[in-house]
Amino acid sequence: MHEISLHKISKTRWSARIDAVKPVALQLKSLLSAVNEFEIHSLPAEAQTQIKFFKKYLTSFECVLMSTIWMKVLVLLHQTNLILQTQKATLTTERNNIDKLIEDIKKLKMNGICFFRSQRKLQQIMKSLQN
Repeated sequence: MHEISLHKISKTRWSARIDAVKPVALQLKSLLSAVNEFEIHSLPAEAQTQIKFFKKYLTSFECVLMSTIWMKVLVLLHQTNLILQTQKATLTTERNNIDKLIEDIKKLKMNGICFFRSQRKLQQIMKSLQN
C-alpha cells in the first residue's frame, strides 16, 4: 500500500496548505500509482469518469508546474509566518523577514521555472509519470 495521504485544506491553519500540496508536488508518481489502483475496482460510471480526469490532470504539464510553484511559494510563506509568530521577534526583524519574502517571491517570478534546471529535466519528469 502507498504511504501518501491527501489532506483537506484547513480554513484556519495556514501551514495546512503545504500539507495539501505536498503529496502532489513531492510524491506525484506514488499518487498516480494509487489512482491507477482504483481502475481495477468496479466503480460507478461517475466515479470512473472522475478518476479518468484526475489521472489526466496528474500527468499534465500544468499539474507538475503548478504543484512545484505552489510548494515553493507556500514553503516561503510558511517559513516567514513561523518567524513572525515568535514572540521575541522585533518589528525590525518582522519587517526584514517580510522584505526577504517579497524578494524571494520576486526572484521566483523573475527566474520563471528556476527549480527546473532545464527543459530536459521537466520532460524526464513528464515521461516518468506516463510510464
